[in-house]
Amino acid sequence: MTILKWNIELIFDFEHDDICAIFNTKPNPLYSPSDDDDFLVRRGGKAGKEEVKNYFKSVPDNAVLHTSITGRTGMIGGPLISWLIDRFSSRIDASFPDSLDKSEKDKRKFDNMSEEMMSFLKKNRRILGRYGLIDIPFSLYMGNNAVEYIYAHSVTQTVIYSAKDTNDYFVKTIHEFANCRIQEGTKIHKFITKWMKVFNIGDNYDINSVGGEAHVVKILDKEGIPVNLADKGMGSIQLMVLLFRLATKMAERAKPASGTGSTIIVEEPEQNLYPKLQSKLADLFFELNKTYGFNFIIETHSEYLVRRSQVIVANENKKAETKARTWGNPFRVYYFPADGYPYDMEYAKDGYFEKPFGKGFFNVSSELSLDLDRIEQGVFNERQD
Repeated sequence: MTILKWNIELIFDFEHDDICAIFNTKPNPLYSPSDDDDFLVRRGGKAGKEEVKNYFKSVPDNAVLHTSITGRTGMIGGPLISWLIDRFSSRIDASFPDSLDKSEKDKRKFDNMSEEMMSFLKKNRRILGRYGLIDIPFSLYMGNNAVEYIYAHSVTQTVIYSAKDTNDYFVKTIHEFANCRIQEGTKIHKFITKWMKVFNIGDNYDINSVGGEAHVVKILDKEGIPVNLADKGMGSIQLMVLLFRLATKMAERAKPASGTGSTIIVEEPEQNLYPKLQSKLADLFFELNKTYGFNFIIETHSEYLVRRSQVIVANENKKAETKARTWGNPFRVYYFPADGYPYDMEYAKDGYFEKPFGKGFFNVSSELSLDLDRIEQGVFNERQD
């Protein structure tokens, strides 16, 4: 990951529990201040450019930092850099937080830091902490699972799920959810069954333990007739994985002093779902944010999910207007083009985006429709892109 504005490279080595931050001495050629409205408008234009120029003048040649990932707060973009500076500079500035936990390994790093490097960190701490590539900061407590990462994974079409199969994400999810002992009629149980109906999976579920070492999952219809989850479609299995994992996080948050946070990263939740159900994912995430306080970072290629979020934004703004109040939109969409760097699409109050998507996303369906018209008219030339 690279923070273009300050040309800081972040390398995460989870195997060796290490974050490496490389502060380059020259600006990144991919960064263009003229494309950064926040930089020019809110930061004062020329003064902002001068600030960048002075920053690079102060970067030492050996500006490389390493620190531990686990058990401490890590942040995306600028907040992570601010934390690194706190982490490494706290021993020379009493104004930095005293709560930072410094292991013997970290202390050795402090001792090996050059005076030039420490001076650079202190001088630029506010700059580095203020700016970042992504402005949705979230705590990354790797040690206590405050951030849940639901990655794109295959589903298992087996009847019995062994708790020993820890490499299978679905099996692990089933086992952890079963250990939550969710009782029928509770808030969490009602949440699961509600969305099972919305997604046309079934009306209820039943999880039975097999000798304490495996589980069997049944889906019940309106008449209570059970069918093995493995016999449902791939989309239904995928959705039950998502619902069980979300319900597990809800149960963890309910525990006193659990230390569990509320940010969930979901990779391609639209897998194996047809368009109508893809769009309903937006409603699911919106409800969880509004009712239960979860924050989501969703990586998706689904036009239907994004389009539904626009409808929700427009609808909620309209309802707020009728009650003469302001509604805080929780949605934000970042587009990652094939060329260039990500940008915020920016919702308008009517749900439309202020900025356009790049080629290859929303424009594809309309272009294919035009191709059909051209074929009908006999003037179609095969598209080259």
